[in-house]
Amino acid sequence: MQAFHEVRCDIREAIRDETREESDETVRQIRRLETVRREIDLVDEILVSLIHDRLRLAVAAADSKRRVGHALRDVRREAEVIRRASHRARDLGLDDEAVRAVFWQLIDLSHRTVGTEVREDD
Repeated sequence: MQAFHEVRCDIREAIRDETREESDETVRQIRRLETVRREIDLVDEILVSLIHDRLRLAVAAADSKRRVGHALRDVRREAEVIRRASHRARDLGLDDEAVRAVFWQLIDLSHRTVGTEVREDD
């Protein structure tokens, strides 16, 4: 009977140890998740700041174009920007079509910011 009791205690202890290890791993993974989320938040802040900078530069470019009498829209330049972003995305192993879509959105935002958006009747 003593041997049975000892085996039972050993089993209970092993289960407690396993549960503790799972609990420790869960805590580690939750901490890791929190760290990763903080890093994502930081990247998001940087992205928004970069978008702000890009729009500021688009306004400056539009101002210079107006002063010298150039057209505000430059479809060749837009295509070049999209092409360059697409190539860089591929180099990094990203979905280049998704990156192209993001850059078209950035270009559209730039047009709306400087008042050169394309309307349905254009």
